[in-house]
Amino acid sequence: MAIAITCIWSCVLIAWGWSERGLAAFPLLGIQVFLPGFPGAFQIWQGIGLVALWGASTGVLLFGLRKVIPSLAKIPRLGYFLMFWLPGAGFWLSVYRLLFAAPEVDLIACWEPFLVAAGTVLLPAATGALVARIPALWKRNPLVQPSSFCEALLAFTLLGVVVLAFALEMLALGGLWIPRVLWFFSLALMVIGLPWLIHGLGKPVAEREPSESWSKQKHLLLGAILLVVQAAFLLACLPPDDSDELRYHLTIPKRYLEHQGWCSIEGQTFSFFPLGAEMLFALPLSLDWLRPEGVRMSLAGGGKIVHLWFFVLILMLLSEWSRQRLHFDLIGRDAQRDDSHSLWGAWLYGTIPFSAVLGSWAFVDHAVSFGWLSSGYFLWLYMMQGSSNHLYLASIALGWSLMVKYTSLAWSALFFLAAFPLLTVSRRSKPKAVPGLILIPLLCASPWLVHNWHQSGNPFFPLLPDLFGSGFTPVQKAFYSWHAGMKGGLNQFDSLSIPGKILDLLTLPVRVVFHPEQFEQNPLGGMLLLLLPLGLLGGARSLKNAFARNRPDRFHGPVDLPVVGIDLPGSTIRIATLGDPVDGNRPRA
Repeated sequence: MAIAITCIWSCVLIAWGWSERGLAAFPLLGIQVFLPGFPGAFQIWQGIGLVALWGASTGVLLFGLRKVIPSLAKIPRLGYFLMFWLPGAGFWLSVYRLLFAAPEVDLIACWEPFLVAAGTVLLPAATGALVARIPALWKRNPLVQPSSFCEALLAFTLLGVVVLAFALEMLALGGLWIPRVLWFFSLALMVIGLPWLIHGLGKPVAEREPSESWSKQKHLLLGAILLVVQAAFLLACLPPDDSDELRYHLTIPKRYLEHQGWCSIEGQTFSFFPLGAEMLFALPLSLDWLRPEGVRMSLAGGGKIVHLWFFVLILMLLSEWSRQRLHFDLIGRDAQRDDSHSLWGAWLYGTIPFSAVLGSWAFVDHAVSFGWLSSGYFLWLYMMQGSSNHLYLASIALGWSLMVKYTSLAWSALFFLAAFPLLTVSRRSKPKAVPGLILIPLLCASPWLVHNWHQSGNPFFPLLPDLFGSGFTPVQKAFYSWHAGMKGGLNQFDSLSIPGKILDLLTLPVRVVFHPEQFEQNPLGGMLLLLLPLGLLGGARSLKNAFARNRPDRFHGPVDLPVVGIDLPGSTIRIATLGDPVDGNRPRA
C-alpha cells in the first residue's frame, strides 16, 4: 500500500514539475540549497549547526531535570518536551545574553526570552485550570476531565487563552490597560491557578502506566520536531520585520498600552478586527514599560513567542489526536497506549518550512488554526465518549477562532454543517448541550461584536456591508484586493468554479514547490514532497494490521497520513479554506 502510494506520488510530482518548468523543475526540489557553491549554502549549514547546538543544550537541560525531579519523569515524553521546550530554550538564551551582552543592555532584555516563554506556557494553562474548577462551585464535575497529560494541557490552555483574551479586551474597553494592572492581573491568575494546574495535569499522569516504551523511530521523530521548534524559537527572538507585524499585530496592542485602553487608529481598519491573539501579545509588550521612557524597545518584545506556542500546541494536538484516534479504532480504550506512528502528522506539519517560519512571526494564523483543530478534536471526543464537557470545549474552541480571525466565520459554517447531522444521528448526543454549541462562540466573540456594532453599526465590520450597511471604503477595498493577490493568488482563487477550487486546494502543496515566488519565496518547499512518501513507508508496518482489525466502515484509517500532509499545510500558507482538519476522523454514531 505505502509503496504504491509512494510511486503514484512520485509520478504526480515528476509530471507536474515537467509540465510547469521542464528540466528546470528538478533543481527546485530543495536539495541544491545544501550543496557547496549554492549562494547561501554556507549560511544554511551554519544555521543548522547553530540550531543543533542550542537544541542539544535544551535537550540536556530537560533530560537532566527529568532525572533529578522524579515527578517530571512520570510525564509522557511527548507532553513533557513540547510543554517545557520553549522555557528551556528561553533559559539558555537568557543565560547567553547575560554572559555576552554589552554592559548597557538591561536585565529585562537578557531575561526576556525565559520570562516570556515560561509565562506564555504557564499563564494560559494555569488560568484555564482555575476556570475549569468553576463548575465545582455548583457541585458539578470539573469542565476538564482528561484521559491523558496532553489532552489536559490542550484543554486548560484553550480555556486560558479565551478567558485571558476576553478579560484583556474588557480591560482595554474600560481604559484599564495600565501595565501594572496587567501584571497584577496576570500574576494573580498564575499564582491562584498554578496549584490547580499541577493537580489537573498530575491526575492523568498518576493514572498512567509507569513504563513508557518508545521505538527508535519515534525518538527520531520527536527529536526532529524539537529541532524545528528550536529553530523557530531562535527566529522568534529576532526583532519583528514583517509589514503585518509592524503595522497590525504588534502595533495595535502597543497603541492600547500607550493610551491605557482601547483607541481608534486613524486609517487602520485592522483595529476593528477580532484581536484575541493580539490581546495576548500585549503582555510581553508591556514589559517594555519597566524600562525608562528613553530606552524603550518599541515592538521588539516577546510577542512572537506567543504565536510560536500555538504552533507547538498544534503539533501536540495532532500527535494526541492521532494517538487517541488510532487507539480507539484499532486497539480499544486504553487511553495511555502509545503508537509508533502517531507523530507522523505532527512531523509532516512541522517540517513544512513555511509553517515553522510563520510560527516565529507575531501573526495569528497558528492561533486560529489551533481553534479550528481543537473544535474538531473535542467534537470527535464527544462523539466517541459522550461527555457533554467535550462538546462545551468544542464550542469554546470555535469561540476562540472567532476571537482571532474573521475567516473563522467560514470555518464555523463548515463546522455546524458537519456537527449538527452527527449530533442528530448519534446515540450519545445530549440535546440539552447542543444550544451551547451556538451560544458559547458568540459569547466569546461578543466584546468585538458589540463594540463594532456600537462604533459602526456593523458587528462584523468591515465585512458583510450589504447586510449591515458599512464596510471597506473603495480605497481600502482596492488595497485589500491587491494584498490578497500577494498571498498565493487569492483573487484568482475566488474566481474559480467549485470544482476548480477543489482542484486548486488539492494541488496547493505541489504548486508551492514549483511557484515559490507566490509563497514567500520558500527555498525548501520541495523537501516536504520528497519526505512525505518516506512518512508513509515508515508507518506501513504499523498500519498493515489496520486492514485486518478494522471493520469495513473503519477502512479509512490508513489514509490519515497523506490527507493530513496535503490538507493542513494550507493553513500555514494563509488560505483559510484549507485549515479544515479533514483527516479521516469519522466518529462513531
